[in-house]
Amino acid sequence: MSLFRRRESSCVLRGGRIVQESYGKDYAPDLFVEWGSITKLVTAEVVSRLVDSGLLAYDQPAREVLGPLPPSVTVGGLVTHTSGLPRVHAGMKAGILQDPYSDTGPSVVRAAVAKLAEGDLLAPGSMTYSNLGYAVLGLIIEEVTGRPWFEVVREQIADPQGLCLVLVPPADKWAHIRGFDRQPHRPWDLENSAYAPAGALWSTLRDLARYGAYSLASDAVQLPQRAWQADRDRYWHNGQTRDAGSCLIVEPGRQLVVAAHTLARLPGAADRLAARIADRPTEELDASV
Repeated sequence: MSLFRRRESSCVLRGGRIVQESYGKDYAPDLFVEWGSITKLVTAEVVSRLVDSGLLAYDQPAREVLGPLPPSVTVGGLVTHTSGLPRVHAGMKAGILQDPYSDTGPSVVRAAVAKLAEGDLLAPGSMTYSNLGYAVLGLIIEEVTGRPWFEVVREQIADPQGLCLVLVPPADKWAHIRGFDRQPHRPWDLENSAYAPAGALWSTLRDLARYGAYSLASDAVQLPQRAWQADRDRYWHNGQTRDAGSCLIVEPGRQLVVAAHTLARLPGAADRLAARIADRPTEELDASV
């Protein structure tokens, strides 16, 4: 029967405690899963702390920290995807059969954004989802702290909250699919890319849910500068890599956190799974304990 189990998993918290878990084919509670773009929530949280400490300001032009960039691009615009930067830099590889993040180190991204002019921006002030914007935020974080982005993440967020966040999961401890050669698909090389702050984090599914609980407890989810997407009383963020989908939903009114993950499924599968769970009545979720 295990051959026919769906490649999906979920973890549900209510009031900070696990009330439901489900692990399908190729998953287990102790395996690490890709966060994909949910990583942006952590990058936005780091920026908020740097703003609180006075090292950055949301209305600050990014060029004051990073050098050549159109003057209208601000730190706050980068966080909220309203800077007008395109989704990725010009010339970046695309397609499922190749890794778009190989050879996209800091020098490549810096050179690409230095060529941007005000006229190259896409509708500044309106929502234009940009992985490039979060790559730039990562470079800004490194400039003002003098330290690697992930080192700052661990010190300010992961370690204090007891979360095991990694860029490269331990060997044989990650949820993956295998290719025709029966070898695990190699994940995209985000950890060595300037785009790491946009999508490189991994953790167990439980720690992904716990990050949602941490954000819920700190009221961060309701602030636009923390990068959560809003749908009435529900806040969410998702992620998608070549092989994995992820979705994190929180509802302050019900103290609810839903973390969902899928492997080898169409984009949006994790979002639909998380939404189906979050749509269940509170009493039904609590009865799962």
